[in-house]
Amino acid sequence: MGFLDVGLANKLALPLVPLDEPLPIAAIDGRSLEPRVKKDGELYPCKDYRGFNKVTIKDHYLLPLMTSVFEVLQHASIFTKLDLRSAYNLVRIREGDEWKAAFITPSGHYEYLVMPFGLMNTIALF
Repeated sequence: MGFLDVGLANKLALPLVPLDEPLPIAAIDGRSLEPRVKKDGELYPCKDYRGFNKVTIKDHYLLPLMTSVFEVLQHASIFTKLDLRSAYNLVRIREGDEWKAAFITPSGHYEYLVMPFGLMNTIALF
């Protein structure tokens, strides 16, 4: 797994903000962003969290059955619409746990402040 090239990071328009403090040693395990290609040929940054997810304690939240959801909603008169595509990226990582989703580039170490895709248990929080 190599570093994400600085030029590629610029091309991907990643808003990288350097950290003020060094990361804990546990975060410096060589995890870095890798460029991947979408079906339309566009590049996007990708980070592999499979190793981290193996040691994460899983939250077991069952999704509600659609029949029970419809039973509750059938007498409702007011409904709300959420933009779930954009809302997911607004879920803040708990303060103090940002280092767990850290990644490395040639220009330094960075942390996500909001939930990245790929981390286990993020759906339960969302």
